[in-house]
Amino acid sequence: EAIEDPGSLQPAVLFMQGEVFKSQQRYEEAIDSLQRAAESIPAPFDGPAWLSLSECFQERGQSELAEVARMFAEEPAMVAPEFRCS
Repeated sequence: EAIEDPGSLQPAVLFMQGEVFKSQQRYEEAIDSLQRAAESIPAPFDGPAWLSLSECFQERGQSELAEVARMFAEEPAMVAPEFRCS
């Protein structure tokens, strides 16, 4: 909370805040931070945020949302054809 303007590090800050809230079993706050982080971290680096979000949903008894978040965590990155290795 002491970080006033993280600039381009905002996704990392959101992820770390979510992890702290999760460790304190403050799942609602963790979900908010982790979801924002997962949506703003580019693939393929977003997997840990989606996985942590899935765990929070599971702890709150929201197993369908947990499964969807887990699918995002496990989904291979969609790479544009011009960037694929042959």
